[in-house]
Amino acid sequence: MWNRPENPLPIGNNQLRIGVFVWLDRAWNEHPFLYNKFRITSEDQLKQLKEFGSDRVYWIPSKSLVEPLPASIEIPEAKPPIVVDIFSAAIKQKNEERQRERALITKAERDREKAAKEVVAALLGLRDNPKQAGIKMKDLASSAAESISSGEGLLFLLGDKIGDKEGQGPQHHALNCMTLSMLMGKALGLPPAAVSEIALGALSHDVGSTMIPRHILRAKNRSSAEENLYREHSKLGAELALISGAFSKVAIEAIQDHHEALDGTGFPSGKKGASIGLAAKIVAVANCYDRLCNPESNESSSMLPANALKIMWRDEQTRLDPAIIATLIRLLGVYPPGTIVSLNDGSLGLVVSPGKKSLYPKVLIYDPDLPKEDAPIIELEEGGDRQIEEAHRPVDIPEDALKWISPRDRVTYYFTADQNT
Repeated sequence: MWNRPENPLPIGNNQLRIGVFVWLDRAWNEHPFLYNKFRITSEDQLKQLKEFGSDRVYWIPSKSLVEPLPASIEIPEAKPPIVVDIFSAAIKQKNEERQRERALITKAERDREKAAKEVVAALLGLRDNPKQAGIKMKDLASSAAESISSGEGLLFLLGDKIGDKEGQGPQHHALNCMTLSMLMGKALGLPPAAVSEIALGALSHDVGSTMIPRHILRAKNRSSAEENLYREHSKLGAELALISGAFSKVAIEAIQDHHEALDGTGFPSGKKGASIGLAAKIVAVANCYDRLCNPESNESSSMLPANALKIMWRDEQTRLDPAIIATLIRLLGVYPPGTIVSLNDGSLGLVVSPGKKSLYPKVLIYDPDLPKEDAPIIELEEGGDRQIEEAHRPVDIPEDALKWISPRDRVTYYFTADQNT
């Protein structure tokens, strides 16, 4: 049902009217309109459609508010053929906007790949050569924070090559947590210097895990002795950060206290409430969300992004700061990146980035006739014709559509700074 609209009927130019829902059976870059499927809502749209011509234009009865006008039997006066070039400027502008969006994602992917290689080396380096590696981690975090502070931070779900099986190491969790922590810090109104400190703490929060045996880190169920050793990673990481000399007090506290809880049930020290610093609280929320979506143990099931946010809001408010959880929810939206959604025009899509408002994200529209990299990304708008009807589990999606969308078990994202937003 997501490949082709239900019961499309051909329609002539003289039948078009406001309230009719139309489908343009053309490639997205072959017409000047934002969508292939939409309800005619204005005289401008009506005029454009009539000028564009009725070739491969259909109407959808079930989605129309009115029926088309009766077909005219009059022989129209001979007119010169409409030259589609009158729409070339609109088509060009639309394609330029799509290319700009794609360029932003490509930049984020490229930056993410480069950062991942540097982070994995620095994480191991902090264990073996803390002073040199500490400087590297600080430079990485400062550069990321400067990029976020210099423009509007745009969070993107990244391509399959970023989230492959070989790339599920600690560097990706570190980068996910840094990305979310920086954006939350900025959303909370913190100054750039504070965001930079939080970025460094988040990027390095699990550095102590490099001193814990891998099988203990990945175990779904640990013995008491294994759990006690695992809980040492926060202290070990803070010690490495201190030795390096590159970390501020705030960043070190974020590393040491990111598993502390407001109700005192956390570790390593059982701190409560106000005794836990803001940076540690922010990193704790980012860490919790990413671990729900991307479990450390391969034996654990990953949660859908929206479900992870619901679980955190429902079950974690005694342990994690509710205001910071709320900030993350506002940041990611009701439909976080990685959510498969169906729209009210029958389209299927994958949320790739939050929008300006919580209910209106940017969605990659499924089109089986286009390669995924050429498919349109649209930002839904409040009051627009196209709205999300519901979110879907991958198991509910037809196999061919799921293969095209290819959502991963692991949610990988990054940011870029768009100076033009």
